[in-house]
Amino acid sequence: EQFGQKETPSARVTVARCYVLAPEAADDLTAAIDLAEFGVKKVPRIQWYLHTLGMVYLRAGQYDEAERRLRESLEVLSP
Repeated sequence: EQFGQKETPSARVTVARCYVLAPEAADDLTAAIDLAEFGVKKVPRIQWYLHTLGMVYLRAGQYDEAERRLRESLEVLSP
């Protein structure tokens, strides 16, 4: 398996998080958005997943969606 291609939400969200934490990791964050959205779709009530998705949207310049997901992450209690 290649890094980021696992079907587990945790693995995909971790890869998406790496995209946003690394300076100049990628010009096109479409892959990071897809990875983070996968995690949120599979397990929608995990605070860390929602926060990561919000960070990816913020880094991609999609500020309205970033704000929505970051606010949503504040409303969720992770297990």
